[in-house]
Amino acid sequence: MRAELDALAAVLPAAIDAQWTTPPVPRPREDTAERVKGERSEPTASVALDPDRLRLREQVVRSARILAGGNTALRQVRAGVEKALTPWQEEGNGDERR
Repeated sequence: MRAELDALAAVLPAAIDAQWTTPPVPRPREDTAERVKGERSEPTASVALDPDRLRLREQVVRSARILAGGNTALRQVRAGVEKALTPWQEEGNGDERR
């Protein structure tokens, strides 16, 4: 588990930074015809709708959700173990039961 957490911690900062941009790889143009004069390009829409960016964003959101849930679950388990261990940690160590 620790190895996977460490591996995720290594890649997550880059994913968080990259999730709002398109990947820096050349993409084929959908139309190779000359554009009509006066037509505006929409770079914001192309970034927002980029399928690679959307996949990365989905994984960043999923990671945050899973890590938050995992952290809560681990905290609850730890608290349960600590509470169950209390009789062994109290003054006298439960020697009076013997």
